[in-house]
Amino acid sequence: DADRPDLVDSPETLAPGVCQLEIGVAVAVESNAGRHSEGWTTPALLRAGLVKDLELRLESDDGFVYQRGASGHSGGVGDVGLGAKIHLADGYAARPELGVLVDLTLPTGSSEFAGRGVRPSVAVPLSWDLPVGLSLAVMPQLVWDADRDGERFVSGSAAGSLSRAVGERGGAFVELATTRSLSGRRGARLTSFDVGGDYRLTPRVRLDAG
Repeated sequence: DADRPDLVDSPETLAPGVCQLEIGVAVAVESNAGRHSEGWTTPALLRAGLVKDLELRLESDDGFVYQRGASGHSGGVGDVGLGAKIHLADGYAARPELGVLVDLTLPTGSSEFAGRGVRPSVAVPLSWDLPVGLSLAVMPQLVWDADRDGERFVSGSAAGSLSRAVGERGGAFVELATTRSLSGRRGARLTSFDVGGDYRLTPRVRLDAG
C-alpha cells in the first residue's frame, strides 16, 4: 500500500528487498485581504523493505518548491527526512493493525525553505477493516519542532481517514486532520479536510489525486 496521497500512513511495511517510490505535485493558492499568492511543491518518499516488518524511508514533504506572490517569486528545495517504519501487530476482529514511524527531518533545504535544526518525530499508524469493504485508519503524531528563531516546541497532530475499494483497481478516501502546538505556545490550530482516490495502472504503477 502507498503512504500517499492522504496524511495517514499505513501500518504495513514493504517486504524485504522491495523498494517503492511515491512522488507527486501539490499546488496551493491563497488570497487574503486582496493579496494573492500561489506555489507548488513536489513531495517525495522512497521506501525500502529491509527485513520482515521493518522498512527504511527517505522523504521530503516539499521536494522542489516554487512560490509566487505580490513581492516576487522564489524557488528552491525543502528539507529531507530519514526514518523507519516498524510493523508491530496484525489486526484481528476489533484489534487494529499497528505500526510505529520514527523520523528525523534534517535542515538540508534552501535557506528560504529550510527548518531550524534536526526535528525528530514519532507517529503511530493504526487501521481497522470495517464491514462493506470500508477501512478506517488513524495516525497520531508528535514532533519536536523549532520556529524561525530556533526556539524548540512540541507540536501534535492527529489524522483519520475512511477509505473504500472502488472496483478491482481503484480506491477512494475522505480524511480529517488537525495540528496544534502542545508546549503552551500561542498558535493557531490547523484543521484540514481532504478527499481523493487512486487507480492502479499496472501491478507496479498507481496514480492518485487528493
